[in-house]
Amino acid sequence: MPLISIINNWLTGASGHRLKGSQYKISIRGLGSYWGYSTFNGRTITNAGPGRAVNFKKLPSELVDKVVIYKSQQANLVAGCTSGNIDVASLRAADYGKYQTAVEVQGVYNDYYSDVSGEAVDTLGSRTTFSTVKQWETENAGDIGFILGLQRSHDSNPEENYGGSSQMGVCALRDAQRNVLTDDGRDCNDWRSDGSRSTQAVSAGRLVRSPTPSRNVDLANFDQSSIFYIPNDAYWRTGNDQDVRENVVAIFKWVPNDEVDSNHDFQYSKLFYEENRMEVGLDTRREDLIDHIIAEDHTLLYVRGNSEAEVSGENRTQRDTFNTAVYMKRIFTQQDIAFMTAVGQDIISQRMVSACNSENLNNQHIFAESDRNPGIYLVQTDDQGERTFLYWRDSYAAK
Repeated sequence: MPLISIINNWLTGASGHRLKGSQYKISIRGLGSYWGYSTFNGRTITNAGPGRAVNFKKLPSELVDKVVIYKSQQANLVAGCTSGNIDVASLRAADYGKYQTAVEVQGVYNDYYSDVSGEAVDTLGSRTTFSTVKQWETENAGDIGFILGLQRSHDSNPEENYGGSSQMGVCALRDAQRNVLTDDGRDCNDWRSDGSRSTQAVSAGRLVRSPTPSRNVDLANFDQSSIFYIPNDAYWRTGNDQDVRENVVAIFKWVPNDEVDSNHDFQYSKLFYEENRMEVGLDTRREDLIDHIIAEDHTLLYVRGNSEAEVSGENRTQRDTFNTAVYMKRIFTQQDIAFMTAVGQDIISQRMVSACNSENLNNQHIFAESDRNPGIYLVQTDDQGERTFLYWRDSYAAK
């Protein structure tokens, strides 16, 4: 495998999950990368991030012997996957038969925002990888092998995108007899439990919500050329992030004789992620719509109406050190592993400390601030399934 990581190589039965310019996760059966489960030499791969998806860039390809994908569960595999298991097998250091050391340094330049000035914009990044394989044949102690892989990446990913965070509603302008339908000054997809509704409503975009074609709406009752799709909200987002990752893989192999074969491996991951996001959003886009232009595939090309506009800026910071501390304690059960952070004195802070205690972590460096609380966010879902995000992290305790 001559490339910088296993994800850059072709893997039968899987596809690389690409985000912000590069592939770094593996998807099986077309499902998301978080539906799989990954192991390294048969043991769970540690991950400095939320969920089960693994950043495979942490494993230098020079140190990998093979990657096996299991689409069906077997008794000898770690349980917990939905789409499949990915097992990464390292080189067997004592069997490799030669010394090898590789150093690779990459510079990354993203010119997307090269014409934009400001401290929040950084077009440069870097990635450094070091790997080495060594063996020793001794007269009395047998064969000894050692593998070490180090990687540090600093990526900057300026980007912009347009999208929406609600399901696509379906509305129609005319009935089957080409009579004009009205939204009565409300959401064209409005359908309420008290029986009041917009006569333009065709589908809520979800099977569990009304209206739903073939259940309480008949598509034949509408002029097919007047049917169009429209989300409830949309946004135009620009942002720049800093993604710093440090990874270590170490393997020690000792074969003292023909009957004993000892293999030990170690993994370590550390992540710092910060995103500066700017966003212009339009909410309630389906009210009082006029002057529709609808394409043959029912895409809404143009419309005028009432909407709520908002401009927001957000700084997201992610320091996923808790997962690292938990995995280190689970592996090195006799070692004193401490977790350092700052929380408040509220019930959520107390539960966070309890979570540390349940994992047998040393919490003497968790400081409780009397005038601050931990950063949290809340997701609210209304009767139509629309989600609203609320954040409280401007002055969180660990900031």
